[in-house]
Amino acid sequence: MEYVVLILGSALFAVYSIGMKISGDTCIKNRAQRFLHVGLFSAVASLLSFSFCGWKLGQLPWFTWWTVLLLGLIFVLLLYVYLKVLEYGPLSLSVLFMNMSMIFPIIFFWIFRSEKITVLRLMGIILICVMFFSSANLKEHGKPITVKWFLYVLLSVLMNGSVCIINRVYQIETKGAYTAPFTALWYGVAAIIAICLAIAFSGKKRENIKMYFSLKALRLVLIVGVGSFGGNYITSSLSYRIDSSVLFPVILGGSFILVMIGSLLFLKEKLNFHKVITLAFGFLAVILLSI
Repeated sequence: MEYVVLILGSALFAVYSIGMKISGDTCIKNRAQRFLHVGLFSAVASLLSFSFCGWKLGQLPWFTWWTVLLLGLIFVLLLYVYLKVLEYGPLSLSVLFMNMSMIFPIIFFWIFRSEKITVLRLMGIILICVMFFSSANLKEHGKPITVKWFLYVLLSVLMNGSVCIINRVYQIETKGAYTAPFTALWYGVAAIIAICLAIAFSGKKRENIKMYFSLKALRLVLIVGVGSFGGNYITSSLSYRIDSSVLFPVILGGSFILVMIGSLLFLKEKLNFHKVITLAFGFLAVILLSI
């Protein structure tokens, strides 16, 4: 049953990813609008999380407060740094390295929490990595690889891995007892920080912010907010019961597979032999990780 819920989390992350792609292509034109989009969908996710805990925080552990501040800040900065990654380097390699950041929390919990990595799990992780490499266009022409790009990539990988580690450590220490209020708080912090940055980058007349608002943009905010909340809430709920060597590859690999399928069905991308092989690697990896 846990693996079924995990696949549902992957599906919700896929909704989030597709929604973010459509938002970036159609509604977001500058840095201020990007931060505003992040702030608004984080606010949606925070409200959904609060509804799950009955709008009450309860008696939270003392370390909750600095944890949500740290997590919310890193979440917003991660999105900003990732924008820099896309700005300074080739798209395919940027996405590839971002996906490979799952290795960071796996190694962390293997070393510091003594989590076991079985042979089948190791094979599944390797196949997930092969899937990511297979999906990347390593011969992509355009933006050159620079030292600045590489430093931003390294920073984004560390920050993305840190978000996974901080969230999972909190869930393990509290045995998942405060998942809803914890999620509500760190999304709330992220929303406040992102909206403040949007205002700071919008200029004196706030024209960049005013140009963002439309019915389509607000619909996408709701879709992305629901996808982000659902994926993170499910991952957090299961993170103290499932080892990181299964949790992160299945969530990330599963959402990647579903994004590819969604792109074929809804964005009318063409299916070719290369994509078939990529999907085959992904399905085989998820099967091995679930054994």
